[in-house]
Amino acid sequence: MLSKKLYLHVVQFINWQLILLEYLLYGIEFVCFGYWHTSCIHVWLLVNLNKFKLEEN
Repeated sequence: MLSKKLYLHVVQFINWQLILLEYLLYGIEFVCFGYWHTSCIHVWLLVNLNKFKLEEN
């Protein structure tokens, strides 16, 4: 039971790190490359994060 809880906490922590990284990259991309390029990267990251979450379940 403890290991499952620990595993869930680790997965949740990694997901938060990925979300923070996504928004950091979103900000950098927005400044460097402009809105349209950023939108594509943002959508791509969201799709990949959703795939990752589905694979975890």
